[in-house]
Amino acid sequence: MFSRKHASHFNSDDAEQRQAKPDVSVEAEMGKMYRATFTDKEGRTVVIMRPAKQVSSHRYLTCSLHIALHSLNNILRRFQNTSSHEGQLRHLIYTMENAVLSLPQGLDKMVWLVDYTGWTLANATPIKTARDSTNILQNHYPERLSVAFLFNPPKVFESFFKV
Repeated sequence: MFSRKHASHFNSDDAEQRQAKPDVSVEAEMGKMYRATFTDKEGRTVVIMRPAKQVSSHRYLTCSLHIALHSLNNILRRFQNTSSHEGQLRHLIYTMENAVLSLPQGLDKMVWLVDYTGWTLANATPIKTARDSTNILQNHYPERLSVAFLFNPPKVFESFFKV
């Protein structure tokens, strides 16, 4: 497909950038946030978020030790990366970029489905991560949200809904 003359224009910096891509696979395995394989009736991309999947490191390690199918190295890798503030922000950016790139031409907004089933204050996102996530969404993805649906929102949110 490419001839040799095209290969001479290959920039080595591009290869370094491709190799330096952040690994978001560990965060993605948790299923906290992902782009759905379907769209809404208007063709907009759907992003699904499950905040209850945000487990604390201790709880995740305890639960993971009971799963005989995973090796100890895999559990430790998940334990370290799942509690990573930077890893969670990289996963947010990766998911948002993926969602933006999958938007049909002429559409620039997406739909969010947020499922709070099983969410408690014990597995809530740390304040620093929530603040930085909000900052990223406000400053880098302004006006990308068309509509958000909250499933099973916790009672603690009622005061915010009244405002």
